[in-house]
Amino acid sequence: MFVVTGAAGFVGYNFVKFLNKQEIHDIIIIDTLQHGKKWKKLTDLKFHEYLDYREGPMALKEALDRYSIKGIFHIGANADVLCNDNTLMLDQNYEQTKFYFFYCQSNKIPFIYASTSAVYGNSAACIPLNEYEKPHNIYAMSKLMFDNFLRSSFSLGLANEKVVGLRLFNVFGSGEEHKGPNSSLPKRFFDFTIEKQYIDVFSAEISRDYVFVEDVCEVFWHAYTQEIPSGIYNLGSGVTISHMEIAQVTRNCAIKHGFECAASENFITKINMPESLVGAFQFYTKAQDVPSWISNIVINSLEKIERYSDHLFYRHRNGEKL
Repeated sequence: MFVVTGAAGFVGYNFVKFLNKQEIHDIIIIDTLQHGKKWKKLTDLKFHEYLDYREGPMALKEALDRYSIKGIFHIGANADVLCNDNTLMLDQNYEQTKFYFFYCQSNKIPFIYASTSAVYGNSAACIPLNEYEKPHNIYAMSKLMFDNFLRSSFSLGLANEKVVGLRLFNVFGSGEEHKGPNSSLPKRFFDFTIEKQYIDVFSAEISRDYVFVEDVCEVFWHAYTQEIPSGIYNLGSGVTISHMEIAQVTRNCAIKHGFECAASENFITKINMPESLVGAFQFYTKAQDVPSWISNIVINSLEKIERYSDHLFYRHRNGEKL
């Protein structure tokens, strides 16, 4: 059995689909279906058992102990950057990650987990070293706390089995429809086009590193199957793409699919950033020190954004609900 957490979310859902394409169906998925319609995503997936993480570590351990687990991919997290419940955030992103870490060490199995580029805040560089890690919200801090716990575990000899942390930069792609305002920028700009007939773009200069979700899945699998040393790695393209570039891609795709509003010179409208966001917003991210086993997979992100945007407009034009 493989264990995948967050399988009803964005990246986790895509990763289970990736495993299914490899004819892997012996999967235990861990998530919660307490709210919304995330349960619908599971209809696309083939898996053995579903567990609700809210049952707590003891119940999860008892359930997992029934099987021979080959590896845990911990992708689930509370990624709501606007969450103000610090206790909840630390429990879900720090304490629960420690549980999976210790389970893997005790059972001598690999542990691959998702960290985040948010740990860098607006640092001068995105390099996985303490001096560049400057989180500016509790979400980023909760992820950094486990990264630092892992570093200490390495130095204390507590991490003898493979542990690979992957700091995801801005991920986009199919399967993020449930995320609403937390969706990737290509999806948000598509939504703006459909709902408002124009796109709001912050007037501030913003450029970030973007990663296609299918590339993320391939990197996760590569980290498990190949002789990758334990450590914390940036999972990014090493290339920046501005908000304005993504807006232009959206405009071109909208015009291609018959949206007359996109031809208007006011289709892309610049707005001021709210003061409340200025101190908690990443204006520039670019993955650095990306190892070749990742950079060989994560390529051509702007072309993939264009392909994804075109796919969204194509589905909308053909009456598919997104």
